Amino acid sequence: MLKKDKQKVIGVELDEDKVRAFLDYQPYEDDHSDFHILTKAYRGLPPHEFERFVAIYKEAGHALNPVDAAGTNFIDSISANTSQLEYIELLKAAGAE
Repeated sequence: MLKKDKQKVIGVELDEDKVRAFLDYQPYEDDHSDFHILTKAYRGLPPHEFERFVAIYKEAGHALNPVDAAGTNFIDSISANTSQLEYIELLKAAGAE
């Protein structure tokens, strides 16, 4: 049997470098880079850290309304997950539509 080498850590504040590291993610093939970055941050950060990330992301000049290769707006792509509406509210508070 395999042993887990990492314990899941919940409730620990990430330092700014770890939050900012999401800006370094590169897209696959035809994905829009800003769409890819937001997707990684949305999937990898809890809401309070995602809020910090969005401020850093916006300050760095990234698009708040990116679209993927199929032309789907980021907010539209995550809106089907109704249990995660807080992320959409955070994006809209930052100026996304």
